[in-house]
Amino acid sequence: MFQNDQEIAHLFDKLKARYGKLHVLVHSVAYAPAEELKVDFVQTTREGFRIAHDVSVYSLIAVARAAAL
Repeated sequence: MFQNDQEIAHLFDKLKARYGKLHVLVHSVAYAPAEELKVDFVQTTREGFRIAHDVSVYSLIAVARAAAL
């Protein structure tokens, strides 16, 4: 999961070392805790929602930042 900025930076360092400058970034990460997907939408917990947004949405910012450096 894309929740650890140091792991993301390490991944992009390895990609840049192997391929050089990146010209395209595709972001298609989507995640929610499995238990949140087993209940009705209106039963989604605040913590489950936070995790889903952190991984599914904020990860775009994190990977774009790492790609741009």
